[in-house]
Amino acid sequence: MTFWGTIVGESKGEMTTLDRLRFQMVNPWRGSDGVDVTKADTVVTYIDERQLVHLSQEDWNVTWLRGSPHVIEPGERVEFIADLTGLDPPLGPSTTFKIQVSPKFGVTAMISKTTPAKLTAAFDLP
Repeated sequence: MTFWGTIVGESKGEMTTLDRLRFQMVNPWRGSDGVDVTKADTVVTYIDERQLVHLSQEDWNVTWLRGSPHVIEPGERVEFIADLTGLDPPLGPSTTFKIQVSPKFGVTAMISKTTPAKLTAAFDLP
């Protein structure tokens, strides 16, 4: 399982914190076993220089864009939405962070991003 496409950050209110992340993942390996991403068998972790937080099951969701739940088979694509409003301290501008998705079986996927100096309602994290 690997990240696919653009990671999108979303801010609400005063635009001082990144409140939600949207990212897509795929299983690109033909002939591989599927990857189970049910909440009981997957851990989504937020990491920055001040904290490491395993997001609660209520703080993230998966939507199938190609394929059907609950296992990501080769060629299938899903979108994760992670609610980061519970971080303390919150994720602010110009901050480097990592998101890690760890299935019970299979390879852990991790990506590192930096928030822009000025946050807007929605923005790409290249």
